[in-house]
Amino acid sequence: MKRDPSEAIPVPWLIWMALGLGDDDLLQRSFVEGVRRQPTLRAIYAAMIIAKSVRWGGSPGDQLDFVREWAPKAPSSSGVAALIVLAHDMTWEDGDLSNNAKAYWLQSSVVSEIVLADETCRSLPLEGTHGTYIRQFLAYGLWRCGQFSLAKPHFQAIGNGFNERPWFRFKRGFNWLLGPLRKARRECLRT
Repeated sequence: MKRDPSEAIPVPWLIWMALGLGDDDLLQRSFVEGVRRQPTLRAIYAAMIIAKSVRWGGSPGDQLDFVREWAPKAPSSSGVAALIVLAHDMTWEDGDLSNNAKAYWLQSSVVSEIVLADETCRSLPLEGTHGTYIRQFLAYGLWRCGQFSLAKPHFQAIGNGFNERPWFRFKRGFNWLLGPLRKARRECLRT
């Protein structure tokens, strides 16, 4: 980062290092510098959402508040609005998993935030790896919220491609069998 003051690609990694070291000052400075260098780099914001998670000493409110604050401030092309799905997914995941996932995702506040994220990202050119990532999260969030017809265009655009996250996080090697992707795609494409 010191060699090339315009380069932002190392910033998410520096955020991860600061998180591992427990250095909150470095964490905040890295984020601020990353946004200064390249405010469209979605990975900077995603790294901060993870840094604010319960598993790293934060809270569900911290994650959600971060996305709510930065989605309108970040350039729309960054796709930060779609990261509300990541924040909700981690909030549900870090919570009491004995609670029904359906009950969490069908809360009117959750549904409205996911639908708003979809509306916000709809005008973006969702192409390449960046676009696929955004579409995967939107498809996942909309499917979880029961918004199958809104998720359908994302599944159609993605085709058979997929990301490890958000679809497969637990049983590596058995994801093809145990993950929700096939079911979600089938349910949404049927509408």
